[in-house]
Order: sequence, then C-alpha cells, then structure tokens
Amino acid sequence: MITNFYIHSQTGNTLAAANTLFGIARDTGGTAELAVIVPSSEQETDPAKITISPVPDCSGADLIVIGGPVHGASATAAVRKAISEMTGMKDKPVVLFVTEFFPFAWMGGSRAVKQMEEAAAARGAKIVCKEIIHWKRRDRQKQLDAFADAFRSVLAAGGSVPHI
Repeated sequence: MITNFYIHSQTGNTLAAANTLFGIARDTGGTAELAVIVPSSEQETDPAKITISPVPDCSGADLIVIGGPVHGASATAAVRKAISEMTGMKDKPVVLFVTEFFPFAWMGGSRAVKQMEEAAAARGAKIVCKEIIHWKRRDRQKQLDAFADAFRSVLAAGGSVPHI
C-alpha cells in the first residue's frame, strides 16, 4: 500500500504526530511518502490569498493522510488550500487529523476537522479515520496511541473499512 502524507506544521507538534503514523505505514511493509505543506504566507488566514507549491498530487496513493494544526478554531489556511487543490483524491480513502493546544475538541478541533472533512469530500475523497490530538493534555500520549491503533486498523483493511 502506498500512503501519502501531507502535513502542515509550524511548531513541530503536527509533524511529530505524523511521524508516528509514517513509521507505522512503513513498518507494515507499505511505501510511505511525506510532503510538508508550505504556504506562501503562514500568517494569512484566507486560503484564497495564499499559494501552495507544488500542488499535492495524490494520484499514485492508495491512502492519503492529511494533518495540520488548529489556528483560530479552524484548520489552517494552508491545509484548506492544499486540500482544495489536491489532484487524484477522488474515491481515495483519507485519514484526517489536527493538533491543538486547547484541551477540548469543542475549542476548535472539531470545527477544524469538519472543515478538512468537507473540503476532502468535495474532492471526492472517502474519509476513513479522523482524530484531534490535544497537545497540552496530560493524556496526549494515550490519544496518540489510540490514533495509532486506529491507523493500523485502516492499514490492515487496505483503507477500505472506515474507523471513525
């Protein structure tokens, strides 16, 4: 299975979570590729006002993983822009996750994941797993472990069985 990771990370927290999943994808005998989403501006909040280069091409992937931080109770403009321009997502299974500072999903994480889910669905993707990692909670490692287990289940099913 070929798993493509598209990650936007400013502080390294989202990238750290992605690296856990990346290792699992490689350890299960699959091929994994990780691309960092780099916007033309990190401060811009309007996706229409930034560019992502190169535009992510998912056509060769069997499974797509997209992750990013929560900013202002939303998915970052970079993540929203990248998803809106991704090619090759139609009918592909997608795993979504966000990292957030706040300890509760209602403080931005739920909205951010929903924005990502709607954007990916608009591109024809099938969401098979989604997660919110609360970076400053004491049980963060437990959250990461549970997400890793869910990701293993998605990989074991070839991305065809949702684990939501």
